[in-house]
Amino acid sequence: METKLLRQIRLLQVCVVVLLASTALLCINLFHPLLQKQRFRVIEAERINIREKSGVLKAALSNSAGFNEFQRAERGGVTFSGLMFYNEEGQEEGGLVYSGKGAPGGQDADVTLTMDQYRQDQNVYLHHEEHKDAQSVRIEDGLSINSRPDWTDIKEEYKIYDEMDSSPRKQKTTCG
Repeated sequence: METKLLRQIRLLQVCVVVLLASTALLCINLFHPLLQKQRFRVIEAERINIREKSGVLKAALSNSAGFNEFQRAERGGVTFSGLMFYNEEGQEEGGLVYSGKGAPGGQDADVTLTMDQYRQDQNVYLHHEEHKDAQSVRIEDGLSINSRPDWTDIKEEYKIYDEMDSSPRKQKTTCG
């Protein structure tokens, strides 16, 4: 029985030494990293989000499935991929996106660089679009600068109009 107990104590001592060495290496690595920055030749991902330390989304590099969210998902989704930029509130503020595919007798391709007004649509829009098939060719290139009024509360305004239209207080007035 004594030899069994001594063997167990010896095993516990070895475990303690291994755990102490592992803890020491982790503490050293905390202040003086043992591994250099890692480099990759290829990284495969469907979406890469760039966030501030606070967690706010600042940019997203994504395939088309990664951009099918919020309003885009409600409208039936998108086919473009690219890089989207977000403001400090996590709202989309522009991007560099592209799509393209072969079509019978031609191609269908788009690339755009957009910069949005705060909580609005594009203000500056640099684009190239080409749609070509056996019957026709349409190529559009351009720089568009849109000056827009502040439409941030437009949805609320339309809700008020809808409520006014459906209100039971709507009455016909007759002249007598």
